[in-house]
Amino acid sequence: MGKQFRPSKLPMVMKCGAAAIVPEVPIPEPSGKPADVGSAVHEMLAQVVKEDLEAPPDPEPFAHKYGLTDLKELRILAWNGLRMWENLRETVSVIDVECPLESKSVKIGGTADILAFEESEDGDCLVLADWKSGRVDSDYDDQLMCYLWMYWTQQWNVYDRAKIVVLWVRDKKQDVIEVSREGMANWYERFEQAIFSDEEQAGDHCTYCPRKHECATYKAWLQACARQVMLFKDGDNTELDHLDMALLWPGTRALVSAVEKYKKAMHGVVIEHGPIPTGDGKELLIKKSKREDINVTKGYGILSANVPGCDPESLDFIKKFGHFLTVKKAELLDDIGLRAAGITKKKAKDEVLDDLRSANAMDVKETEGVSWVKEKKK
Repeated sequence: MGKQFRPSKLPMVMKCGAAAIVPEVPIPEPSGKPADVGSAVHEMLAQVVKEDLEAPPDPEPFAHKYGLTDLKELRILAWNGLRMWENLRETVSVIDVECPLESKSVKIGGTADILAFEESEDGDCLVLADWKSGRVDSDYDDQLMCYLWMYWTQQWNVYDRAKIVVLWVRDKKQDVIEVSREGMANWYERFEQAIFSDEEQAGDHCTYCPRKHECATYKAWLQACARQVMLFKDGDNTELDHLDMALLWPGTRALVSAVEKYKKAMHGVVIEHGPIPTGDGKELLIKKSKREDINVTKGYGILSANVPGCDPESLDFIKKFGHFLTVKKAELLDDIGLRAAGITKKKAKDEVLDDLRSANAMDVKETEGVSWVKEKKK
């Protein structure tokens, strides 16, 4: 069985060596918006470091390259990264930016965002810095240890110690991992054990595994989790203690993900084939519906006239920030109904809704989904 290694997949491979086995039937990996945002921000910040810029480059060409539309998000993340880099560059000397790395002993390679070193009386310290545009709770330690190993082993006689600096540009936080030679050797021992193991280990790390659809251990784990979750179908469960319930949590995440993917697939099937009978007097069909959302900016004048406490003088504020505010239609109508005087509740509600619609202050959104309903007689 052939294996394929990528540093970005190491957090998964270090927990399950079989995750590196090339699947018999490969499934294309989706490249969603988060990955595209990350690529765009990486390129912007690489330019910042290479050219020692005092401001990030224009995000427009990077957004266009990756099919992104939110220039504001790219601009904010790039500025966050720049500020973090300004603090770091005071203490380091840059060796290389976007440095390609490759191992001679294992078929694996990658790109280090920033390689640098810190001068010290105790000897220079190798520094590997990496931009991350995701959330701080993500685990990238093994990926970055692999980058460090690929470079440090070529400079083993130059540096006695090293440091990994993770720059979380979304949360404006920084993680620092100090690595000694002994720590690097211990990591490589674990790395070697993982990459030469074919043993399957199921868990939360399976989420992005490219071969989970072929993994019997993963399927058995999901089935076991489903049996445990079914203990809760009628309410509280007394068969599992608090520790067992906690251990079940990763499995429930995987089950929820599987159910959502099934529902998405079922949606496509019903669209393709039309209503599908389920053999119990019911059928699956596509049900379309419309939802009205109140546009606070356009409707504030009407809202202020009908809801106590709304200050007409706040209109300038609403014009600037109204798109951040939400007025729940159901709660608004309940409030109007409670205060209706001299006319019926329904009439009071209808009048307000008519006024909002006339002012073009109701945003209509059409939705559709699979519905399980009584089968129509033909």
